[in-house]
Amino acid sequence: MTELVELQHWRCPWCGDYLPDSPRGTAIDHIIPRIYGGPHRRWNLQLLHQECNSAKGKKITAEALELADAHDVTISMDIGQYRAAVRRRAAKYAVRATRQLDREARDRALATARNLTVFFPEATVNAVIRAAAEGTGPEGREARQAARGEPIPEQRCTGTPASPKPNGNTGCPDDRPGRRG
Repeated sequence: MTELVELQHWRCPWCGDYLPDSPRGTAIDHIIPRIYGGPHRRWNLQLLHQECNSAKGKKITAEALELADAHDVTISMDIGQYRAAVRRRAAKYAVRATRQLDREARDRALATARNLTVFFPEATVNAVIRAAAEGTGPEGREARQAARGEPIPEQRCTGTPASPKPNGNTGCPDDRPGRRG
């Protein structure tokens, strides 16, 4: 456990806050969840706060997809079902986050939530949705177009690295063989 916490610079990868000095309140997490075929190997483990581990649950993050590629692990799941669940969670947050804002801000936030395909750490998803509600950030233009009812190109993988890896993949599930949903 000491090795994990030192590699993470005493930070929880999910929320970004510092981890406690003692094991109480922390949990060892499988980056690629075991339920989807993630192995119990050192490279697939991280230390999270217990609350963050509960919040992450069996979600697949962009890091998990990259790790699966790097270690030739096949994630066994229905991608279509996964994406639908991602969008539902993001839409719930978008509605909660924009309660005090105007309808246009809510529409921008919901448009961004509908375009998410990979569930990143919750703080990152929330920041993307907040930026859309405010009309700022990379998704702002598309969100404003959607709010006005204008067609926008579907975003395949919001927030993943824009530059492809040496093998040509961008990190998006759509770009990897065997992971189409």
